[in-house]
Amino acid sequence: MGFHIDFVQREGGEELIALFSLLLYIMDCFWVTLVTLVKLSILHFYLQVFRQPVFIRAVYVAMGLCGAFWFGAFFGTALFCIPPNRLWYPNTPGHCGDSSMMYTACATSDLGIDVIIILLPMPILWGLQLPTAKKIALTFVFGLGFVIISITAVRIKYMLDLDPNDRTYSISQIALLSAIVPLLGIVNASMPIIPPALRKIFKSSFLSTTLKKSVNTRSSERQFERLPEPEYPLVNVNGKQTSTLVQGSLSVKFCRC
Repeated sequence: MGFHIDFVQREGGEELIALFSLLLYIMDCFWVTLVTLVKLSILHFYLQVFRQPVFIRAVYVAMGLCGAFWFGAFFGTALFCIPPNRLWYPNTPGHCGDSSMMYTACATSDLGIDVIIILLPMPILWGLQLPTAKKIALTFVFGLGFVIISITAVRIKYMLDLDPNDRTYSISQIALLSAIVPLLGIVNASMPIIPPALRKIFKSSFLSTTLKKSVNTRSSERQFERLPEPEYPLVNVNGKQTSTLVQGSLSVKFCRC
């Protein structure tokens, strides 16, 4: 990848070109499935956090769009050539579609769904009774997908310039950007739960636990002191042995009969 097809064919022969096309076919099918699962995971997280009925219905609609995107992109890629092996063995009888049009349609649909997913929670976040700084921080956490949108827009530009007769060279930039998108998507899906996870980790760390025990021990030693035991003098009253406890003006007698 990254070399012109004439050079690859001269160095590796037709078998290397066929292997490249086969691997590209498999990677495209996995890529569509991966990015769809990332989108669905983000939408599922929305359902667990925001409980407004209207918002929940909007999330289910977005999930339906994700399912439709996966169905169209996956089977459009899988059945791009009839039969599929014509993609890596061009001499096989059959026909193929327009690769540039297919890639552009998939990337455009992917871009539109990303915009919907990112904008969904924004009205709720800015409607919370929080300081503006915290609202901006939450917007950054939930809006990291704008970086993905920018990368997808650049991917569309390269897809429009795709040369189907020199795929090993023209697809190299697209492959690089396509590899970054699902990775950033996973980071974006994990961002809202990273702060609670870090607090949980550091709260239960050995150092934190040790310091907490040390502080509690010193605090206990300062707050509690052992009091001297009171004296109970024994006094004989009418031949009976009694004990008297005198504290201030209060006198209590205990009789041993």
